[in-house]
Amino acid sequence: MIEIDAGAMRARPWLGVAPPVMESAPRPDPAARWLDLLRADDVSLDELFA
Repeated sequence: MIEIDAGAMRARPWLGVAPPVMESAPRPDPAARWLDLLRADDVSLDELFA
């Protein structure tokens, strides 16, 4: 088993376990974005493939 010095862990946090990820806003659904763009009247191909 490997011993890890606690002081080294504080100095180099990337050696330890990553902190829990904060709950972020849900990512927009790509299909919903496409449907919204297709429903719009003045959609350019540049907007569709952005």
